[in-house]
Amino acid sequence: GIFKSCRKTMFTLLYHEPAVFLLLVQLASSWCLHHFSGRQMTRTTGVFAVAAAAVALCMLMAMPAFTPSLPKTTNRVACRGAAAQTRTSTQRCVDDSGLHGSGPIVTLAKVLTDVATKMKEAVTLTQDVMMVKKKYDDDDVKLELLYILNDHSTSQLEKGHQLKELMGPFKSTVMPKFIIFLAKKKRLMSLRKVCMEYVQTLYVAQSIAPVKVTAAEKLSEDQKNEIKAKMKARLGVQDVKLIEAVDGGLLAGFKVEWGYLDPEKLYCPSSSIDMSMKTHLDKMALAKGIVVA
Repeated sequence: GIFKSCRKTMFTLLYHEPAVFLLLVQLASSWCLHHFSGRQMTRTTGVFAVAAAAVALCMLMAMPAFTPSLPKTTNRVACRGAAAQTRTSTQRCVDDSGLHGSGPIVTLAKVLTDVATKMKEAVTLTQDVMMVKKKYDDDDVKLELLYILNDHSTSQLEKGHQLKELMGPFKSTVMPKFIIFLAKKKRLMSLRKVCMEYVQTLYVAQSIAPVKVTAAEKLSEDQKNEIKAKMKARLGVQDVKLIEAVDGGLLAGFKVEWGYLDPEKLYCPSSSIDMSMKTHLDKMALAKGIVVA
């Protein structure tokens, strides 16, 4: 009981009154120097050092964590789950993290969307974004863009005007002004990422999910409608943009892919279901220990 009381007092002084704690340590040291002779101090120095080290070790082992624990009624995992459930599976897989997007790119894309809505140019701006996004895949445009952005003899504003001429002509008044805005903020390099974020946000806002179906033979309209209905229920969206492809190498059946990082170019699906005969045969052969070329 006495040890616990002393330890509690020492902790209280250490955390709340460190100056008083240091003063007590100095007083204790002075008392030892005053009451012990040099020979006694030499004999007891080792014992005193070991005792001090033991006390310090006990204090460190008993020291509470620097971050306070959450209340018992708080369920951190449940809170994250409840927040994630407020978004559809398509919205959660847009950035492949399950979290709400943030950062400069998301903020700039939101600014672009808000300005277009205010100016009533949402349709024409979307067409300009698609055009700019497509031009970034052109080799000639990328080469010219490389010269513009790496020309150290021109200012950022001049580079912005050159980039505006390279990416034009535009159907909206928002996009050319936005490019100049990026030049003033020294963020011309982020134009492509902003366009990508804009397209992804557009699909989420309109609750549309692109789904690609690759079948061994051409699907009928009834089969397409059935796949769309099941995928809408699975993804929790209002509409499904179905892209059909035929691959005879599947032998029979089909495979479905969705959750693309680029919903326009159908790049890198995050989820898929493979119900083709080829995959089924490969799995059976692997189970038998047969290597399939």
